[in-house]
Amino acid sequence: MTYLMLMTLLPLILFVVIDYYFDLKRGIWAAIASSVLMAAVYWVIFKELDYEIIIVITAVLATGLLSIKKNDGIFFKFQPVITNAVWVLIISYFQFFDTPILIKFLPKMKMLMPPEQFSNFDNPVLILMFQRMSMYLIVWISIHSCLVAYAALRLKNSHWLLIKSFGFVLVTLGCFMTELVFQQFSS
Repeated sequence: MTYLMLMTLLPLILFVVIDYYFDLKRGIWAAIASSVLMAAVYWVIFKELDYEIIIVITAVLATGLLSIKKNDGIFFKFQPVITNAVWVLIISYFQFFDTPILIKFLPKMKMLMPPEQFSNFDNPVLILMFQRMSMYLIVWISIHSCLVAYAALRLKNSHWLLIKSFGFVLVTLGCFMTELVFQQFSS
């Protein structure tokens, strides 16, 4: 998770800084190069590329090359919006046609928890909460995408980067706050 967050932010930080001090093309090439380099490091360390990394790399490459071709950074600044849209589609698919995404991740979460907490994951109330939280992810990632799109179109690069950077916090807090509201109204 930390690596994925770093992988999504470092190229954007490089883009903003290099675009500010040099020019758009150098900023985008730095972002593309850092994404590819980070994916290569991930491959060397873990001997695999997760689908999350593949989605990020593909979006950085596609939007970066389009921005260079059109000489307009707006396409690159929409990379997080595109990536979020893909996440929303994936989460929605699992939510409506398969097992909600957070329920699918329960086995991985169990591996990260101390053994004495494993029994908590079999609690039906907790499973229902995870199902709702998967739905909240769709809503809050969509909200974040709208904020990033607005920032890409209307705000400075630094403000756009700030809004993009706080996405994880916004989505996480939004999901928990929505669950708290749900708990208040359901009791």
